[in-house]
Amino acid sequence: MAARSAIGAGLDARGDTADEGADARLLVEGLVPGVGFVLDGVLEQGALRVFALFEEVDADRATPPARLYVSPARMAPARQQVVAGHVARAALALGLHQGPIHATCRVDGDVVIVLAVAPCPPAWHLARALPVVAPDRTRCAYEDVLLAHALGRPLDHYGHQAIASGVLVVDAVAAGGLTSLDGQEAVSRLPWVTGVEVAARRGDPQGPGPGGRSPAATVYAQGAQPDDVIATLEDAARRLQVGVQPPTRTATSTS
Repeated sequence: MAARSAIGAGLDARGDTADEGADARLLVEGLVPGVGFVLDGVLEQGALRVFALFEEVDADRATPPARLYVSPARMAPARQQVVAGHVARAALALGLHQGPIHATCRVDGDVVIVLAVAPCPPAWHLARALPVVAPDRTRCAYEDVLLAHALGRPLDHYGHQAIASGVLVVDAVAAGGLTSLDGQEAVSRLPWVTGVEVAARRGDPQGPGPGGRSPAATVYAQGAQPDDVIATLEDAARRLQVGVQPPTRTATSTS
């Protein structure tokens, strides 16, 4: 009921109305309880090699809408193996045996629920945050791993950096065209921040939440521990101010 009331209030504020005679329906779904996780890895003849298990962190409620992911997840190694096992079995059940795997799941106590498994690499913002080490012990891009796999090379010598890595995707607080984005320089000077990307341009459509349009900004950070990265990215979310111009509605006349 709370979700229904909130959506209805938002539509009333925008002045949206259903077409005359249309069957207006509102679909409200419940969320699976627990903490969200994103797993990225590669299947090699049915065996899953995990390169990152990102934890979805609820950013500070006072910040603009943001999605925050950190790896390694703040979960005991044994539990991480359990999550990987569930993902591997789900992939095999779908007939997947070879290639990249991108999976999302939720963990509530001892319960692991796999929400989706796709035979594809992660989204660009997660791919850049993957702390992968090449065979020569230097950092490399996750695309290098996938290319080596596609060429039939073993991935035994690709590993993880002994460092926490995270990404913050900041959305606008309301739908509309982007008018301003302030705080970039202050965020870039924060400790642990390794990069700030602004993909949206002035006038680009914005929208809050994962279902919105293009994100306003993406911030990357690395630190000694996941909590260091989380604190930095939450600070970055508070400093970034996204301005939008609400869409104009044109009146229609009937003759």
